[in-house]
Amino acid sequence: MIPRSNPSQADSPRLDWCLGALLFVGSLAAYLRTLRPSFNWLDASELTTAAYHLGIGHNPGYPTYMLIGHLFSRLPFGSVAYRMNFMSAFFGALAVALLYCLLRRLRVTRLPAFVAAGTFAFTATLWDLTGEAEVYTLHAALTLAAILLAVSWRAGGRDRYLYAAALLVGVSLGNHALTAMLVPALLVFAALSRGLRVFTLRRCAACLGMGLLGLSVYLYVPIRAPANPPPEVNVPHSLRGFYELVTSPGCRQLMFSLPAAQVAGRAWAFARHLAVEFGPIALLLGLLGIGVLTRRDRPFLGLLATLFALTTFYAVNYQIFDIYAYFLPCYLAWAVFLGFGAETALAWGARLIGRLVGRRQEFLTAPRQAALVAAILLTLPLWTFTTHFASVDGSRDTEAADFASNVMEVVEPGAVVIGDWWSIAPLGYLKYVEGERPDVTLSVALSSFTIKGLMEVTDLDYLSRFPAAYVVEHQTARRHVFKRKYRTMPVGRLTRVFVRRPAAPSTPRRASETAAVFEDGLGLVRTGVGRGVAHPGGVLFITHRWTRLSPALWGRYEVVTALEDQDGMRIWREKTDLAHGLALPEEWEPGRAYDEEHVVFVPGDAEPGAYRVVVRVRAKDTARVLRSGGEKEVAVACVEIRPRPGEAPVCVARR
Repeated sequence: MIPRSNPSQADSPRLDWCLGALLFVGSLAAYLRTLRPSFNWLDASELTTAAYHLGIGHNPGYPTYMLIGHLFSRLPFGSVAYRMNFMSAFFGALAVALLYCLLRRLRVTRLPAFVAAGTFAFTATLWDLTGEAEVYTLHAALTLAAILLAVSWRAGGRDRYLYAAALLVGVSLGNHALTAMLVPALLVFAALSRGLRVFTLRRCAACLGMGLLGLSVYLYVPIRAPANPPPEVNVPHSLRGFYELVTSPGCRQLMFSLPAAQVAGRAWAFARHLAVEFGPIALLLGLLGIGVLTRRDRPFLGLLATLFALTTFYAVNYQIFDIYAYFLPCYLAWAVFLGFGAETALAWGARLIGRLVGRRQEFLTAPRQAALVAAILLTLPLWTFTTHFASVDGSRDTEAADFASNVMEVVEPGAVVIGDWWSIAPLGYLKYVEGERPDVTLSVALSSFTIKGLMEVTDLDYLSRFPAAYVVEHQTARRHVFKRKYRTMPVGRLTRVFVRRPAAPSTPRRASETAAVFEDGLGLVRTGVGRGVAHPGGVLFITHRWTRLSPALWGRYEVVTALEDQDGMRIWREKTDLAHGLALPEEWEPGRAYDEEHVVFVPGDAEPGAYRVVVRVRAKDTARVLRSGGEKEVAVACVEIRPRPGEAPVCVARR
């Protein structure tokens, strides 16, 4: 049974609109403050590229997201990546406003509803997901809208709200399959609200029809497939391909395959993280809200409990790296529990204070008592905001963009870059959206679930088609296969693959040219550092020029090159064979110098200032460090790292 609300609360819809708008604008402002300025790794880049070109996302295609995202990608501000990130922030803020509207529809008073929505706005998971192009904030908004329509159907008795909810569920399934957990929750809600007689043939047929109408958004996939829109790898060209795209057979092996002990551990970890998301007080108030709903609105409790239980069961049995986002509906449900619990705590708290002050109520009147409790409740969203701000702030996160720009800068014309979706997707954004390096071929074969894709790209016939071949080192599994089969050389965060043994680059050496002499007769002629200037997130080229000073120089040597500041703190380090092993020292011609080039992807968080290039040499057969002038390592060049163009230097305090 649902108690009636205070008439003064119910008769002021304008105030509710204002508070809802305040929540939307306030949360959106916070999200924009922490928004990533550009594209991110993996799905964020891929979804941005696909939506911009009205393409097809990875399994199961995400047609709803593609259509809505395409509209956002055409907004007249920022880059395409920023616009798609803005879309996540927009729907995250909309979900917060819809949560407030839902609580008010359930007759929760304004202040507790505002506190619950504000606390939910700054939970770590939701806030983090608003910072980049992803499907989850849109999923939260569609889920809340469908629940709000179902509650309106129960309150008003008009089936059109129910049909609209069914339509929205179908559309939401085109955005994320997690919506399937909402269907049984809505059925439980309908049955508990009006009994089994609610499932008449006419009503069921109408809801099914509206749901299928919404689900027809998947027709977008075969309609767009013939155009083969970027990023192309997800495009099905047959009925079987469409079936495999939608049903995601490659992901099934990751579902419900964990042992019971590990599932229990994941469930316990989620329970602990729930307290991290909301804080201990909000967690207790949520438990109180469950008790309140047990007496006040059991049908709606059944809806939330079903959604919470099914989502948790599915997520703890699904082994993917970003599973944390799948718990978002659980946090949404807990925010509703929090609203009911906060309303009860507001009444109990004012009553308790009244008893404590006793006869001195002239100093602390009843309105002031309520205001005091209200002020305490308002600390809940403040707590989530201050606690999670630093961890979700992506406003300076340009790692993926820096990586992609650096790769496109250093690879040769017509090269192929091989990796998995994690690292290839950002490169795809630059190629297909920004139009950079259309000559470069991108391969995601290393993300394949089969050995067939790996064998194809490691085959000599495939690699020989391109002037140069690279494998991404960052976040790429099975890259060692190339190193076992071919001669390789590190190039920043790439590995250059040579299908044929390259000649060692050499130049004549003057007799007086030697910057440092190491034991065994190894001479470092000079070290060049390009222009000697770099910026955080940029590329720096370091070239050692080695020479043979003694006939006794023989064997294999290992060179460690590092970039460190004046305090000895290293920001980059690379270990390679001497001259990349293109020729052994005993094969070097006297009087010639052999180059060893290093490509440095300068970390984006590197502090501006002066840095030294430090070199250490070790004999690989004996592990003996070669000394130069009695020192184990030698500083051979200087580099200046300057702030990014248009960016003021930032001082970072060191511990």
